[in-house]
Formats: sequence, C-alpha cells, structure tokens
Amino acid sequence: ASRLTSARRRRAAGHSVLVLEMRNHGQSIEHWTTIGWKEGRDILAAAQWLQDRAGEGSPGSAPPSIAYIGYSLGAWDGIRAAYDASVTSQEHLLDGGVMAFNPPVDIRKAVLDWNRDDFRGSDFTLRSQVFKQFDAYLAKRVGQLGMKAEFKAAGGTFDAYVGLAAEAYGLTGEELYDRAVLSPE
Repeated sequence: ASRLTSARRRRAAGHSVLVLEMRNHGQSIEHWTTIGWKEGRDILAAAQWLQDRAGEGSPGSAPPSIAYIGYSLGAWDGIRAAYDASVTSQEHLLDGGVMAFNPPVDIRKAVLDWNRDDFRGSDFTLRSQVFKQFDAYLAKRVGQLGMKAEFKAAGGTFDAYVGLAAEAYGLTGEELYDRAVLSPE
C-alpha cells in the first residue's frame, strides 16, 4: 500500500510513474526471487525501457531523469540496481538516484534471522503476526510454483525458499547468496 501511495503522490506532483512488480511478486509467479541478484538488473531494464520511450512524444527533447524508490526488499533491489549500474557504466539510467527505505543491510543475515524465534518475538506481538503473514505468502508462492512438497521437506523457512530459488537457477544456496550480497560499503 505504501508504494502505491508514494506513486500516487509522485503522479499528482507531475512526475511520470512506473510501478514495478518484481520477479515472483504479485502476478509474476513464473519467476523465483534472486534476493537482489537479478532484480537489480530488472530495475535497470525498466529504466532503459523508460528512457527509450522518453523521446517518442517529443523528439529532440532531453531524456527524463529517472529515479527508483524501494521499500524493504525493494529497497535492497534498488541498492543492487545502483551497484549494477556503477559496474556496467549505466549510471545514466538512474540519474535521478535511488531512495531506499528500510533495506536489509545484509540480505543473507536478514533471511537467516527471519526464522529465529527470538527475532520473531512472542506469538502475541505485531512483529510475530507480520512474520506469520510472510510465511503464508511464501507457502502460497511455492504452491503456485508447484514446489510445495519440496518446500515443506526443506523446512518451510525463508532460507529453504531461497535454496529452492537457487536450484531453479542452477545454483546452490550459497552461490545465490554470494551473487546477491554486496558489502555494506
């Protein structure tokens, strides 16, 4: 809801807005998450798409400034996009910057912490309820991908989900983490 509210505010202020649906979110169930590794590239592809279409309405005008705003894992994806842009000389695609609200600093630690009882809190806290909703979301996604039994057999945790996602990309879980993790710097 917060990303749509933010998008509506930006639109009302006269900005053009593209709301991205990251892989394996919303209707994109044919893809597994890569916890940032490929999602950063997806953001850059969307920025390139926007830039390519910028001159269609008014030939000869300068391309618009493009910015990315992300929340939580989407914030991590934006940081990854900025990194990917910097190492591929594509900084111009996100020349409006990246605003990252509440990103995990270390995606590997965030995934592993997700399953710790002391991290989740007691059953009666709001925090615990958020985790339960996320667990149900993961179970639904895994079911839609036809991997419910494998997910349950692997422990039914966020880390198990990442492991299945890694297998879908022909990687081990550690290899996926290695590709997704950036140093805090």
